[in-house]
Amino acid sequence: GSPLQLRFVAEAGEPRAATSALLDRQRQPLVSGAPVELVVGETLELLVQLADADGIALPPGGVDYIGELTVEVSPPPLYPPSIQPAADGLYMTTISARSAGTYYVDVMLQRVSLGNSGVPARFHEGPTDAANMQVLARNGAGALEDPLAVTAGEEAYVYVRSFDMYNNPRQYSSVADADPYSGTLQGVEELEVHVQDLKSGAYHLIFAPTVTGLFSLEVQLAGGAVTTVPVLVTPAAFYAA
Repeated sequence: GSPLQLRFVAEAGEPRAATSALLDRQRQPLVSGAPVELVVGETLELLVQLADADGIALPPGGVDYIGELTVEVSPPPLYPPSIQPAADGLYMTTISARSAGTYYVDVMLQRVSLGNSGVPARFHEGPTDAANMQVLARNGAGALEDPLAVTAGEEAYVYVRSFDMYNNPRQYSSVADADPYSGTLQGVEELEVHVQDLKSGAYHLIFAPTVTGLFSLEVQLAGGAVTTVPVLVTPAAFYAA
């Protein structure tokens, strides 16, 4: 008769943290310590692949280890993350944030970090939200005086700061990131306002009124709502010799 053929099938044993891994959405293992780049409001999805001491992945339909998995995020995000079952014997955790910054994600099995755990999730601020822009005092350190007092014949400016929809200050990385602010000084005379990009997510809106009186400085971002700042222009002081 035909020779006897034996086929050995390796069965996974108990899961071990050192051989288990975090995967991305495409089920590719993450590199420990390599940052994942996101924008605030987006959600980071991490898959957990448990494996035994020999690195054999645990198949679906086996023992449920969800109670032995924990996830810690530092600093804590808006919503505490949890572990959920996913398809094919995997588990999943999701992290979302509204405050820009780097969040360190550590997934553990029986309180021991997975082999490639320790993932920095870097949430960048979102696009500028016109409704959240702030018109501040000249150095950007605080609120404007009301009205803003300036002297006729002298150059004056206000400081404008861009924020995203979650009130994260916008950072600046390239000319393409510049926000199209515009401004007009309305009153006895109407003046266009010169915008100076400070290359930091902040701008100076510069104007030089020549006549005295009460004006309105109207600041606008790309067709959005108009922010109005009262401006009181006073005469220049003259000193007798």
